[in-house]
Amino acid sequence: MKEAKALKVIKCQGTDYEIGQQYGKACREIFHLSNERINSFSQQCQISKEQIIASG
Repeated sequence: MKEAKALKVIKCQGTDYEIGQQYGKACREIFHLSNERINSFSQQCQISKEQIIASG
């Protein structure tokens, strides 16, 4: 069974534009962190990023 993982909660406030800016910044940080982890795991296990992503 896969281990449950906590989701990051993104709290935003302000105008629609400000909320969009805050949300975009938070998602960019999450994406970069995930990408770094996938790259590291790919190198350690000597498998492609595509294989990692496909395995879920």
